[in-house]
Amino acid sequence: DADSLTELLVEADSEAFSETTLDADSLTELLVEADSEAFSETTLDADSLTELLVEADSEAFSEVRP
Repeated sequence: DADSLTELLVEADSEAFSETTLDADSLTELLVEADSEAFSETTLDADSLTELLVEADSEAFSEVRP
């Protein structure tokens, strides 16, 4: 569901930031991989996914700075 996807993306972002500093391309790749996993578990329309990505990015950047 949407909450699970948001949690997955935030965890993926947080883990990545704690391991290394990422450039924009690496972060995009990470999010695409997380999205692929999420899509295999659930179906979301494009607007919902975009909203979730924006929320997840905002939360991750407010918690951890690269």
